[in-house]
Amino acid sequence: MQIADLRVHSVAIADPPLRSSYGLHAPYALRTILELESEDRIVGISETHGGDSIAQGFRQLGEQIVGVGAYRLAGKLLPMIDASAPGDRSQTYHVPGENPLDAAARLYSAIEIACLDLIGKSVGKPVCDLLGGRA
Repeated sequence: MQIADLRVHSVAIADPPLRSSYGLHAPYALRTILELESEDRIVGISETHGGDSIAQGFRQLGEQIVGVGAYRLAGKLLPMIDASAPGDRSQTYHVPGENPLDAAARLYSAIEIACLDLIGKSVGKPVCDLLGGRA
């Protein structure tokens, strides 16, 4: 089962302002929805933190992902995580969105979950059963 298409949707969800150690955040949360469609027209969906850099990252990875089997995608993406080794962290790695590892981990995680969703739908099982079953 190969990935035939990748679609990215950026959304803003109402989120009450909350004061934290980073300050007061905007009254919305940016999220990115990822859809991976197989050649069989099955769609796996996931979501992650949003923003232009995340959406752009998915679009750039699209060329590498399309045509790869959903069961073998993890091995294809591991070099992406290796490229964002902890030594590459900026001085502001405690600030969300400033650590290059954050973006790589968010991209990788969302792609992995979309693949699991795609695989689960193709075999008629929920993702929790693929990961060991319900507790």
